Amino acid sequence: MPQPVKCKRATFSTRSVANRPELAARIGAIAGCWAWAEHTLGDIMIEILGTTATGPLAMYLALTANVARAEAMKAAAKERLPSHLYEAVLQTLKRMKTRAGERNAVVHGFWGTSDEYPDSLLLAESRSRLLWRTEFPMHGEISEEDAARFVDSRPKYQRYILKDLQDIEDRVNEMAGHVAALHNAILIHFERVHKGLR
Repeated sequence: MPQPVKCKRATFSTRSVANRPELAARIGAIAGCWAWAEHTLGDIMIEILGTTATGPLAMYLALTANVARAEAMKAAAKERLPSHLYEAVLQTLKRMKTRAGERNAVVHGFWGTSDEYPDSLLLAESRSRLLWRTEFPMHGEISEEDAARFVDSRPKYQRYILKDLQDIEDRVNEMAGHVAALHNAILIHFERVHKGLR
């Protein structure tokens, strides 16, 4: 689990993640797995709507917010799926929502490094870091009192080591497995419907 840390010096740059290649690979794996799950949700929506429903599908694809897409999927599933599959859709979307916070933090994170933690990436909470920067401009002279406050009020960062990112990757992969299982169940359902077996 990521740990909060303070450090004397941290560097945040466009190269921060690349400077920790083993950790960068895990961030890439998390992003890739999530993208696969989202694309599979699109496949599920095609099955729910019917593969020839180009109008409704275009409306679904025009939705850019995940919340809106989830609500559209719930509504379509409620109309077109039996109750057990509708419940499975709800559970799968709930699992994705649960994982979204940690995935978003990792994929959209403001990452830095510090020589104090050579095996880690430091995640800065952007809002608090920016507020800290407005209180202590990076130019001009500051008083000794302000210098002491500057050191004492440095932002805390979340320190991520390889195991932290591997754990997140495992949880995202598990969630993706549920998405795949749902897709399979829906494919089987509609195959039976088309064969008249319901």
